[in-house]
Amino acid sequence: MSEHQCFTVKPTAFLRTLSREEMNDAIAVHYQKPPQRTERGTTFGLCFPILVVPGYVENREEMAAKVAAILNEHWAAEQAEVPA
Repeated sequence: MSEHQCFTVKPTAFLRTLSREEMNDAIAVHYQKPPQRTERGTTFGLCFPILVVPGYVENREEMAAKVAAILNEHWAAEQAEVPA
């Protein structure tokens, strides 16, 4: 199983303030906390958009991927600093 990434890039329709044309091809950086093992099994958190990139932005997938990579890097560094 690959390492969990808290921040990922996926298509989205979560744009309430944009027109239908602007919503086409929109993507977002999504957040989902890592799965946690419990006494009853494994729990999975809700995956939700935290940064929406509308379709009219050039290189939106590349930009969103860079933002997700930066967030994951900082998230991992912060988690490494927190004592268990």
